[in-house]
Amino acid sequence: MHLHGNIASSEIIAGPSCCVYLWDGAKCKGGIQIECHSPETREELCEFYGVDISQLPDEISLLDRIGNVVVVNNNRLNMGHWHADDWREERSACEEEKCGTTHCLAGWAQALCDSRDIRRLEPEIAGAILIPSMKQYFHSKPEFVIDFLRERRYATPAASSGL
Repeated sequence: MHLHGNIASSEIIAGPSCCVYLWDGAKCKGGIQIECHSPETREELCEFYGVDISQLPDEISLLDRIGNVVVVNNNRLNMGHWHADDWREERSACEEEKCGTTHCLAGWAQALCDSRDIRRLEPEIAGAILIPSMKQYFHSKPEFVIDFLRERRYATPAASSGL
């Protein structure tokens, strides 16, 4: 059984042989209890999802690359979906830059990374691994994201300390 900290579970009583995974501070009585926490940092996410962190691009370089695509052609950024319907995991990052498709910010990060480990993940998870300082902007308005990328605000000292 899995119990999550955001669910009121203090009244749950597990049988003596029941294995209970307690996520993010969840509580219960009885059972075999295993405390777990959701991965949050880039390192924890990579370990949890089996991604080789040494094979990943530098965050600022990747954001520069995304900016080079979407600032020049604003129509290539669509914050209303992770990937356009024609996105294919097996297409290379170079092909993705040239094909004319659209993605959101996290989708572009995933599409421009050639790591097979990254390309198989859900786009939001891939984005959190590749551009962790930007995850709070994954659901922002496209105009904000374009301006942010155009001005390279992610490359400022304030941005590197957590935005």
